[in-house]
Amino acid sequence: MNPNNYASLAASKRLADNGIVLETDHFYRSYMILDDEHHDRVKGDIPAPSMAEVWRELPPGTELHKAHSFTEAFNFADTENADSIYPPCNSPDNPTDALIDLLIWVRKEKGHERQH
Repeated sequence: MNPNNYASLAASKRLADNGIVLETDHFYRSYMILDDEHHDRVKGDIPAPSMAEVWRELPPGTELHKAHSFTEAFNFADTENADSIYPPCNSPDNPTDALIDLLIWVRKEKGHERQH
């Protein structure tokens, strides 16, 4: 299993801390990643989404670029409006983590937009 295809424990905790729960096939328990097929989830397990599971939650226009020593995720929600370009989120180790940081930002912005 390629660990870069799944969120790190730290990024998975950031999702949970921001109230974002994704339907996933894998989860963390005591710093080990497990799958649903062979293990039942218990209270305290932290979902460990795959890159695909995070990607499908992001809006159209999301891009992922590999730079020299990091991966950058960003979104051009509306190319005619520069204010709607979501900021780049970087991860030196894991591209899924960069997508998670972007998803957290997008969800916060959508919540912020609803309040106006």
